[in-house]
Formats: sequence, structure tokens, C-alpha cells
Amino acid sequence: MLTKKTSAVTDFRNGDTNLHFVHVNSCKSRSCNICHDPHATESSHMIRSSYAFDPSHWDLAIGWKDSVNGGRCAAGCHTAFEYDRLDPVTYPQGPGDEQDWRGRMPEESLQLPEGENQ
Repeated sequence: MLTKKTSAVTDFRNGDTNLHFVHVNSCKSRSCNICHDPHATESSHMIRSSYAFDPSHWDLAIGWKDSVNGGRCAAGCHTAFEYDRLDPVTYPQGPGDEQDWRGRMPEESLQLPEGENQ
């Protein structure tokens, strides 16, 4: 979680970009148990199929698929993203190289565009 770039610490990476770091170390950081079920699951990597947010228990779908060198996630919190450990997927970049799931820099994440709800 603390290593921004790696080729060995985790398989959840796009090239050498640690995607656990990207998800956990931002203004909208998330805890591990949103994506991972700590009490075992039939899914590879213990990935949940959904997560119920409190107090309304709104069901966030987690559409994750494994591939030979990476995977694809189309969760309710962001559009579909693919990643590949050997041949990194390139996404459009804004000013800088650390973008959150909305395609903005982390410090911009707290202000939503006009008309966009959280």
C-alpha cells in the first residue's frame, strides 16, 4: 500500500504503478474491505462481487475480471479500467501523473463539477 512504484510487491499494478497505492493513498482513499472479502470468497484474489455501503446499504457492484497479465475492473465507483503488468495500459493524463478515478488530480477530487453528485 505504501509503495508507489513496484515490480514485485503486488500483482495489482499497471506496469510498475502499484494500483493498491492509487486506491488507498488519495483524498478519496478506500479501505481494503471494500474490494476484498476478508472471510474468503470463491473469486480469485478474494475480490467481492459487491459492497453494501452503510447506513443505506447501497449496493456497489464490483465487476472485476482476471487476465493473464492483469485484469479489468468496472466497479460502481469508476468506469471500466484495464491494467497489465507487462504491457501497461496508457490512459489520458491531466496535469501531473497521479490521477484519481475521476481523471482529476487528487487535490481536485473534493470539488465536483457543477451538476455532478457524489
